[in-house]
Amino acid sequence: MLTFAEKRTRSSDVALTGYHEVALQQLRTNLQLMDWRFGDVSDVGPILDFASGFGRMIRLLVVSVPKSDIWVSDIQADAVAFQQEQFGVHGIASTTTPEEFEPGRTFNFISVASLFSHLPDDLFTRWLVKLYSLLNPGGLLCFSVHDQVLLGEVRALPESGIDFDHTSENDALDTSVYGTTHVSEAYVQRAVQRASGSSAFIRIKRALAYEQDMYILQKGEASAAAPFRFEYGPWGWVDQARMTQPGRLFLSGWAATVDTETSITSVEVRLDGKLAQVCMPNFQRDDVRAHFGNDAFGFAISDSSGTTRIACDSEAFSGCGWECHVPCDATNPGHFLEVTAVASNGWRCPLYLGSIENALN
Repeated sequence: MLTFAEKRTRSSDVALTGYHEVALQQLRTNLQLMDWRFGDVSDVGPILDFASGFGRMIRLLVVSVPKSDIWVSDIQADAVAFQQEQFGVHGIASTTTPEEFEPGRTFNFISVASLFSHLPDDLFTRWLVKLYSLLNPGGLLCFSVHDQVLLGEVRALPESGIDFDHTSENDALDTSVYGTTHVSEAYVQRAVQRASGSSAFIRIKRALAYEQDMYILQKGEASAAAPFRFEYGPWGWVDQARMTQPGRLFLSGWAATVDTETSITSVEVRLDGKLAQVCMPNFQRDDVRAHFGNDAFGFAISDSSGTTRIACDSEAFSGCGWECHVPCDATNPGHFLEVTAVASNGWRCPLYLGSIENALN
């Protein structure tokens, strides 16, 4: 994923920033779900990060959860070995056939980020059946998908509710079993019914990277102590970086949060670790608002009584634009530049991490 992002952005620093930005949001998503279901992350017990890659989230999760409680699995053996060596977690080799995947144990929490967003119809349901079967009673299975809305006007979703395209960001995997997949909520609900015998689920729109939807399944009767609550956290980007005159760096971009009780309090700019400038989002970015559209975020909670839908802040992207001028030494483009969005709840989101030289390019 990191290599793909580097090719797309043509910048190793921009790609690495995005990699860590998604990792941080993925971590926060999973920790919130663990707290909601188990009361505290220390009480979760055995956790499986399935299709874990090289551990984008795991490198952060090991700070909050005992390594002895974490298992990782991926079809790429070198990715599993890397995580075992670097992070001290348990490793399990995955398989191309769901029915052949036998980890030898069950789990209280299974996280699957950006796998079902790549599977064809047959494998989508079969992997959901297999992973659900590996849950302990009361456990949670969380997986992400590309919703049909992301297709835009490129092409219509088939009547089946799933669109599978034989292309992906990973050249090492067979595109007949790992491509790019878009699905409808109705399609996922049918797959959930086949896997669990129930149509109950929670859907969080665009929970992963402000793009992929997250679905949460609980095995057995719901027993969470508190009503479901979720915070997306801050998100944003640096769009422009240029020297306007010697010793003066101009930066602009956007920063927002769709959480109804939270706001962006500042965008901080640091050079070599020292705070150099602070600004506030304060002007309209119609392009950002148009990109996400209306009703792009929110929750759907489905159970035997029907589906309850909860919307998020529809005005989140009004006034999300920011810009600032930063004094800097133009003769030293290697200065390390950090741009961070800060939310009122204290959460932070990296917008750019890297050299000034790469930002300018």
